[in-house]
Amino acid sequence: MKKYIEMRGADAGPWRSICALPALWVGLLYDEEAKKEALALISEWTQEDRDYLYVEAPKTGLKTPFKKGTMQDLAMEVMGIARRGLVRRGNGEESLLDRIADIVTSGVTPAERLLELYHGEWNEDLEPLYSKYTY
Repeated sequence: MKKYIEMRGADAGPWRSICALPALWVGLLYDEEAKKEALALISEWTQEDRDYLYVEAPKTGLKTPFKKGTMQDLAMEVMGIARRGLVRRGNGEESLLDRIADIVTSGVTPAERLLELYHGEWNEDLEPLYSKYTY
């Protein structure tokens, strides 16, 4: 059995974002206080809550209604917990979260931005996706 969590999503995406997801996980999991805060945040979630997020969040992103707010509200809380965890580590890693923080603050995901381009500027042509967004 592995003694670590492998996050495959962290090795893909735009170069400017490549360190953001690992930094989020480090901030959440490598600091005892952050782990306690994160656990407190989700401790009352039911299986139905998790199932709901599993189904709805991929469709409506940060706009997904959840509890008394949205996924964006939840993401802001998680970002705060991770940032505080990184600050407590004292390695100056918290700036690595800035790209995710920009997304969470705006409420617009990268997928939504690409869809906007596809339906607008790209005139429903996928060629720019391959020429500008792949490597």
